Amino acid sequence: LCGSDVVRSFTEYTEAGERVWSDEDLHDILTTNGVVAVEREVTGTLDEFIKSDPILRDYATNITIVRPRLFTGISSTIVRSYLRDGRSIRYLVPEGVRSYIYEHELQKLENWQ
Repeated sequence: LCGSDVVRSFTEYTEAGERVWSDEDLHDILTTNGVVAVEREVTGTLDEFIKSDPILRDYATNITIVRPRLFTGISSTIVRSYLRDGRSIRYLVPEGVRSYIYEHELQKLENWQ
């Protein structure tokens, strides 16, 4: 489960010209596991993006797109940003999620910084 921005990142390159995701990782994610992507408010639909990309087009049957009825603008990136800045996430996520994050000290993990 991920935001549509993660699916879009499957085709991106670093400043050094290397692909962000390796072929092996893409194969594992898109073949072995598959993806459920939540559409975000961006220009163009994720369907169009997948159809236009030769790599993603091959895996299109393993990518399920969910379109929420309401776009809140809240993402995991925003939640991690709030945590990094020491701000409350009380009204951003359900109480059970907030409790889990703090009980397991996820906000202290290096990849959450």
